[in-house]
Amino acid sequence: MSVVRIVRFKADPADTEEMLTRRAAMVDVVRAKVPGLVEARLSRLEDGTWMDQWHYRTPEDAAAAVADADRLPEVRAAFALVTEPVGEMAEIVDVR
Repeated sequence: MSVVRIVRFKADPADTEEMLTRRAAMVDVVRAKVPGLVEARLSRLEDGTWMDQWHYRTPEDAAAAVADADRLPEVRAAFALVTEPVGEMAEIVDVR
């Protein structure tokens, strides 16, 4: 069963380019550590909130990524530019 970890957050519009650069580094390092990361997709909602969706092959892959996150400098650097992060995990039940 695959899962998606969704994190919604806000970021200062002036930090957008730097946030995107740091996020790319974060995705690269997590993907290197957790091969079960299938895709990381970032969206910006109409109200300016960001929604980051990380698709993993298994719940265990997602758990491994989350467990290691605080120890990775790239993750700390990316999250230094965001406010109000809220994360949740969801089981993917249908893809068409």
